[in-house]
Amino acid sequence: MSIIDVHAHLGRFPFPLPDGTTQLLKEFCTQHGIEKVMVSSVEAITCNMVSGNEKLAREIEGDDVFLGYVTINPNYFDESVAEMRKYLYLKNFVGAKLHPSYSAQPISSELTYELIKAYRRYDKPLLVHTYSAADAMALVNLTKQFPELVVIMAHMGGPQWEDAIRIAEKHPRVFVEPCSSYPDKNKLRFAIDRLGPRRVLFGSDMPLLHPSVTLGMIMEADLTDSQREAILYRNAKHLFGL
Repeated sequence: MSIIDVHAHLGRFPFPLPDGTTQLLKEFCTQHGIEKVMVSSVEAITCNMVSGNEKLAREIEGDDVFLGYVTINPNYFDESVAEMRKYLYLKNFVGAKLHPSYSAQPISSELTYELIKAYRRYDKPLLVHTYSAADAMALVNLTKQFPELVVIMAHMGGPQWEDAIRIAEKHPRVFVEPCSSYPDKNKLRFAIDRLGPRRVLFGSDMPLLHPSVTLGMIMEADLTDSQREAILYRNAKHLFGL
């Protein structure tokens, strides 16, 4: 079964783990049958948005495995708008990445809302780091303000995934992906029961996590073959128009 990974990174995190090189990620993809992987730049998220996005664009140019997220940061509105214009018209950039923790700008901040107002015109999914029920609620409120916006709740609320799923339940333009260091039993089954199979996506968080972590959660869940294929492949293919 082919797999599309909607959440990975290229670059070096300040943690004791291997650098997220294109070579390493491709090795993981080959091992696990991952056909496409959507990546953001570690440098852009943690340090320098502009140079990080630029390096990412160079690394994935002409590659048939990688698709890019342009990182945007509410602290740098003008620069973020310029980055959107630069990359979101390229075929291999499929959306934007917002990391409220690293930018220290909450999802609910006025600066974030102003940036999303500029982003919505591109009609592409927005991947947002969410690691609490409060983050999930803020993300849902964002979609209420911008009903045309499609968002992916990265990490599905982290340790508070159960509450985060309940919060997202009645908001059909909120998708979830479950990669995190909380591989709790029945996590995927709960998400499917609440959201249906169409709104759950596969994300690995490479290189922070090995793809087998999330794949294990999916494989141990009591899913039908059709539900498993939807999570691993069909949902992302449809959402991103691949």
